[in-house]
Amino acid sequence: KQWYQRRVAITAGITTLDNRTLIVQSFIGDIIKPRDVKCIMSEGMPLLRDPFSKGKLIVQFNVEFPEKGDIPSATLQQIETLLPPREPIEKKPEMEEVMLSDYDASASAHQAYADDSDDENGPGGPGVQCRTQ
Repeated sequence: KQWYQRRVAITAGITTLDNRTLIVQSFIGDIIKPRDVKCIMSEGMPLLRDPFSKGKLIVQFNVEFPEKGDIPSATLQQIETLLPPREPIEKKPEMEEVMLSDYDASASAHQAYADDSDDENGPGGPGVQCRTQ
């Protein structure tokens, strides 16, 4: 489901293995997070010793968030008015304001190895060697 459906009751259609369509609903206020697992009672596989009864149909959610720039700023402002107000942070003189930036773990790891002075002389610096006792 889309990110905005995390805050409202969802309604979705699921096609079952026997080609039926189930209209799945959640309770208002039920928040669906990425990789959440829910179940639908009596819509799963037939039970081993009772083929006329069905078990639970397990549903795992893949929540798709929008990419940067996908939502126009006017729409973001409308969404902001619908959400609960942000909790204010009491700013104190010893606090610093900082900004988040995008992070690329693979580039950062490569950069860390490129900047590591231990690579030139081995771990522990020059002249340090391991000794067996």
